[in-house]
Amino acid sequence: MKNILIFLLLLSGCDNFVSQKALSSDCLNNAEISQLMECAENGNLESQYELGMAYLDGQNTAQNTQKAFDWISQSAQSGYMPAQNMMSWFYRTGTVVNRNDKEAFNWAVRAAESGSLNSLNNVGFYYQQGIGVEQNQKKGLEYYLKAAKQGNISAQKNLGLAYLNGWGTESNPQEALFWFLKLSEQNDPEAMVNAAAIYKVLGNHQEELMLMKRAANLNYILAQTNLGYMYATGEGAPLDKAQALFWLNKSMNEGDKNAYYLMGKFHAESSGAFPLNEAEAFQYYLKSAELGSRDGQNAIANWLMNGRYVKKNEVKALKWYEQAANNGLIEAIQTLIKIYGQGTEKIPKDNVKKQYWENKLELREEL
Repeated sequence: MKNILIFLLLLSGCDNFVSQKALSSDCLNNAEISQLMECAENGNLESQYELGMAYLDGQNTAQNTQKAFDWISQSAQSGYMPAQNMMSWFYRTGTVVNRNDKEAFNWAVRAAESGSLNSLNNVGFYYQQGIGVEQNQKKGLEYYLKAAKQGNISAQKNLGLAYLNGWGTESNPQEALFWFLKLSEQNDPEAMVNAAAIYKVLGNHQEELMLMKRAANLNYILAQTNLGYMYATGEGAPLDKAQALFWLNKSMNEGDKNAYYLMGKFHAESSGAFPLNEAEAFQYYLKSAELGSRDGQNAIANWLMNGRYVKKNEVKALKWYEQAANNGLIEAIQTLIKIYGQGTEKIPKDNVKKQYWENKLELREEL
């Protein structure tokens, strides 16, 4: 049984900016746009920013993104940090202005220099990904570390992932674990799952189970699915069908494609706590496939291609293989290359399509 514990790739970009509503001046205490306008026209940087945000969100006035940009730009040019942070967002998202990653990076740097922890994190992200600046993962790590040490949650997540995956540094699971545990103390369920996954690799199943339970009890679907897997297989938890069903059913009730896929796999392989039941397995696989699970799509394709439980149907199987392949599943891409390269009873050879999928496979393997 393939382990589904997932290291969450949570890279926080500029759209994670926090609008800093520091309502400190007399002008800002008055909700009237006319009063805010008067303060802004008199050069109050906070008022200029707040007026821009009011136009952007359509608060107490008609929405006007151009006016929003103009006022926020004026505030940012004068050095107001929240406005500088927003300017980076404008250019990163292409709101009002044409998208310009270089300008987004430059404004993020200015905001970071003005004290924005969110922008410190974003600059780290830009360096790590090479967005608007030459890629430099070591510099990205340095910016994450600066923001993380000052308590920025997004930076702490990204720093944990950097240490885990060796981005800008040697891979260091223990250092990654430190940051994920720090986030776990703040009841961050994503970090709990990542910490649990590291504990699994380290062989500490007691801590793994404890953290997965904590995240699941916070109604985090990924943790609920993983916990169900653990109880169903006896990996990291006692074999317990009732607990497995409890947690997997909770995930399925939330429409989790991975939980449906696992239930299909459990019933198809007669492993762990579940007996063989092809009828149920097929229905679970089908539901996961319809929800977009590439593994579920590939499983349905295999059953249709081989005539397992259902009548053999190569044409329908081909459609499911293509869906799984378009969702990036290498196994499905390899199957399509074989099908189009050799042909089948119902599907003729097609060298053009074979080459198409070979090109796709090459691109996937380069990632």
